[in-house]
Amino acid sequence: MRDLQSRNTCACSTVHQNRKDFPGDLKQMKLVAGEVRTRQSGNLVATMWRDKHVVSLLSTNAPPEPEIHTVQQVVQGWRKQVVPAESMKKPDVVVVYKSGMNGVDVNDQYRSYYPPGTTSRKWWKYLFWFFLICLW
Repeated sequence: MRDLQSRNTCACSTVHQNRKDFPGDLKQMKLVAGEVRTRQSGNLVATMWRDKHVVSLLSTNAPPEPEIHTVQQVVQGWRKQVVPAESMKKPDVVVVYKSGMNGVDVNDQYRSYYPPGTTSRKWWKYLFWFFLICLW
């Protein structure tokens, strides 16, 4: 992302939490549904959000989200971590990511319609079909 940013290219993508330079304190956090945590280094923003699963994103084209923390509530004698209802919305970085991924998904769909575009366990078959179509 920093390399793209140095070339004046904004980007937004998901990232695995075990990546080399991913913020260490975000790796260890256990999030509740709706909770958002962010870290910023310059213009690079790391965001973790949990809806059904934890989603980790790196972005250079979306501003950092305000963090949404849980509050403790006592429900039927049990302490429970709950996110306030007024803050249950998707972070802007997730909306930006999903809007850009639509084109990638459509491209993959179109590619699946044609046999030369499908992958094969035998690498030479893929190259054969690729060159046959390209030279045609």
